[in-house]
Amino acid sequence: MENSNVKENLEVLFEKFRNMIKVETVVGEAVQIGDTTLVPFVDVTFGFGTGTNHNTANKNHECGGGGGGAKMEPSAILVIKGDRIELFN
Repeated sequence: MENSNVKENLEVLFEKFRNMIKVETVVGEAVQIGDTTLVPFVDVTFGFGTGTNHNTANKNHECGGGGGGAKMEPSAILVIKGDRIELFN
């Protein structure tokens, strides 16, 4: 695969995901309601797959494909009220 840019494409893709998933993504922004502070937590899951085929008989024929998926779902909430701290999940 001398002319393939699959590696470069994957590097760009993973760099974009790395920039997207920061602490703020998994630990949400705190919300103040009266004297109570709520801090949400989120589970983040990613999955990817890629494949390529290089036809050795025809050096100009190359194909590839890929796919991926992501899921974000609430997992817990931290409740802070005065000296009391509780985690609900």
